[in-house]
Amino acid sequence: MESICICADDSVTKQELELYAKSALIKNTSGYSTIVITSKSFTLFDSKKIISNLYHVLNNVITVGVSNIVKDDTELKPLALGKTKLKNEVLGKINLLVLNGRFDELKNELKRLFDKWEEEKPVQLSLENDLKQILGSIQRHIVNGKEEDEHDIGALLDEALYNANNLNELFGYVWGIVRDLAKDAVKKNIKINTPSFFESIKDYLKENLSEQHSLQSVCENFYISQTYLSKLFRKYEKLSFNEFHTRLRIGESKRLIVQNPQMPIKDVAALVGYGDQFYFSRVFKEIVGVPPSEYRSEDSLT
Repeated sequence: MESICICADDSVTKQELELYAKSALIKNTSGYSTIVITSKSFTLFDSKKIISNLYHVLNNVITVGVSNIVKDDTELKPLALGKTKLKNEVLGKINLLVLNGRFDELKNELKRLFDKWEEEKPVQLSLENDLKQILGSIQRHIVNGKEEDEHDIGALLDEALYNANNLNELFGYVWGIVRDLAKDAVKKNIKINTPSFFESIKDYLKENLSEQHSLQSVCENFYISQTYLSKLFRKYEKLSFNEFHTRLRIGESKRLIVQNPQMPIKDVAALVGYGDQFYFSRVFKEIVGVPPSEYRSEDSLT
């Protein structure tokens, strides 16, 4: 969505040119704009060189979500393109989460990165360079070298940058790219009818007991259908998803009560994902036979 406006030297003053640029910026309410202006006179034969210089300035100042007007004589900081600003441990953590299929944590890690960029306001070329490295690395770990499963990351990112009006929208587009890559991997590369895959689901539930999980939310995290996930629980645990999840929560609550006798019951309930203490006590009694307060007393006597 780029445009170039060239004014005849005798038709507009430098001040009028700057007022025109500010007016154009104000009128654009659909997103953000970056305007680069030169007030130098030039011949038609020099236009290619002048426009090339304007693009150079644009590439060094355009920032996602930030409207701006700069002059072509603005002092520019050299961009270290090709030399990523990403810390190795950040990229390493992202790759580890991908390899272990922990996409909920991956989403949180990427969101933290975008929040950091929101504060730092890096120019778009620097941001694009980092995102290409991140998405390229994620893709390599997901498709595992299978060229037929690769997507054109550059084209997908170009489209995301084109459509995003701010960094929050850009995050949504980038996460959409990651989700599509992961869905393809599940469909083509990952054997899901295996004990190891089912163990990864159980580990996920155990590590996130305080969160409100449902059959649907777990399916979305592992990219499988609700029917298939239910079959896995019946096959490997002889229980429904809800039965297994409830027993898992109550089992952990028993451990917390024994190891932390002074912890309030409402805190125990919250740690295993129950926001309602009374509902938790009712479920606890149904499974254990006594309410949590009585279970604590019995344990203290033994």
